[in-house]
Amino acid sequence: MSRPMRRVKKFSCETSRFLLPTFRRPCYREINTINTMCDPAEKTFAKWSEEDGQYYRTINTALLNDDYEVLKKNVQFINSLKMAIKNESKNEFVKVYRALSINPEHVRQEYKIGLKFLWPTFTCASRNRDEASCFGDYIFEIDASKDDWTYRCDISKYSVYPEEQEVLFYPYSGFIVQNILYDAKIIQLKCIDTLEVESSCEKSIPSCVKIFDSSRNMFVYFYKDSADVHWSYADKPNEIFSIAQNMNGYWDAPYRYHHCNGYFIDKGNNQWEEYQNNNLHARFTRVDDDDDNGKNRDDCDDKKHEQFNNQFLYQIYNYDNYLYTIIIQDKLYNIRVSNLKNHQLTIIDKIQQQSNYCSDILFQLTNLFSKFSNQIYHLYIN
Repeated sequence: MSRPMRRVKKFSCETSRFLLPTFRRPCYREINTINTMCDPAEKTFAKWSEEDGQYYRTINTALLNDDYEVLKKNVQFINSLKMAIKNESKNEFVKVYRALSINPEHVRQEYKIGLKFLWPTFTCASRNRDEASCFGDYIFEIDASKDDWTYRCDISKYSVYPEEQEVLFYPYSGFIVQNILYDAKIIQLKCIDTLEVESSCEKSIPSCVKIFDSSRNMFVYFYKDSADVHWSYADKPNEIFSIAQNMNGYWDAPYRYHHCNGYFIDKGNNQWEEYQNNNLHARFTRVDDDDDNGKNRDDCDDKKHEQFNNQFLYQIYNYDNYLYTIIIQDKLYNIRVSNLKNHQLTIIDKIQQQSNYCSDILFQLTNLFSKFSNQIYHLYIN
């Protein structure tokens, strides 16, 4: 029985702005919590290797883009393939190869000796260098050892193309760049523990980033430990506003922060760019350096939960997730905030010092918290 011709460059590396994250992304983490029945390894690997339909391309594209709908739709297969790789994984040294078609200048910018990263996809590599080398300009030489905590397995016995000597890696496997041979166009990698990549890179995320857009005369603020993005006019830096509907803000690398419509990326030399729908949207200059040791909080971090309103002269400080302190015309009040699941807003007025503007302030605070968090809150004012 004849076999179909191989049409897809399976051992070439998909190129994307999201190719080199250092953290597992949220949609992948979400589907990891879904329990499914796993199919037998033979059936799963056979489906992965099928050329017709290019199913592996569908799965890897979804992993690369962290596409929740596609990942969820295919979660049973993803879980089955992960389990099969884990069960078939051998603790042995192996050298495998993978190709990359990319501009040499991009290699010089993105790949540095000592760079740690994760490959989000089920990564296909080959024991046969010649098999991989015809698919790209650059070759990854990948050394895997018996103690690198990386799941991978040889699936050639399950494939209709056994001569490819395919070795398949678990998604979000970790790697470190050992060496780069620019003239030979070889990038030498070593497998390392995914948790090691995440823990070491987590320390490099700035606690707060404040960037300036000169074309719009505005500052933008985003943070290490928050999904919120804020902005202010450059000439009114104390009036901080929340950018609405940013419930999915996250870092996938110390140099890239995602928001609801795209991401901010550090281009070096204090230059940042914002992309929306993978198109350049704006350019920024970072104006405050973050203290990596956390001893001194940036100006933007100090103002993270600070809001002003000129009409009512109130100022809000956040001390934890629920307790706020408000200064209203030199009088201090505490606010306890709790999320309401029934999407109804109730305000219990416990202000002891009554005044003519209390009801107006309560109305303003209600709108403020609703917009600030994009959720409905119950405000207790003491």
